[in-house]
Amino acid sequence: MRVLVLCGGESPERLVSLASGDAVGSWIRESGHEVVKYDPAAPGKVCGVDKRISPESIGLIPPAGLTSNGYDPRVVQGLLDVIRDYKPDIIFPILHGGRGEDGTLQALLEWLNLPYAGSDALASGMAMNKEVARRVMSAAGVPITAGFVVTQERMHDVAWVSKSIEGSVGYPTVIKPLHGGSTI
Repeated sequence: MRVLVLCGGESPERLVSLASGDAVGSWIRESGHEVVKYDPAAPGKVCGVDKRISPESIGLIPPAGLTSNGYDPRVVQGLLDVIRDYKPDIIFPILHGGRGEDGTLQALLEWLNLPYAGSDALASGMAMNKEVARRVMSAAGVPITAGFVVTQERMHDVAWVSKSIEGSVGYPTVIKPLHGGSTI
């Protein structure tokens, strides 16, 4: 089977995604499949699994913000070109955060009728928004921990955030971006 592993991307979780791509690509090849890795943020550059694309160390510096707010048509065209040239049997998206997990990529692959690993576009989009995911899980009877959303207007109000944590969830506390994947 020909597998295209998508990793890297433009989210703050780019470095973790590159490391995941290296690991997943190796595991898939060890299972007897033909694999290439592709970073949509580097249009046209396909990489075999023998070449490491992630840096040597992860987590020593805080993640960077998104490098762009919009879609660069070269990113989408680059992905389409790689799919056309490589002709994968399946795509394994390992793009963390942002457009890789929020249903955007999944919707594109579904629109192109391309098979991929993971949840569909709707499930991905709902799961990526922590508040929507909490409501869906709660409505389905799945036990969830206490939590609350800090709005953009309140984000820098340290006293309000601290009081809200102390009054509703307590410490230790895990803080996650509403639409991101990584824990802060």
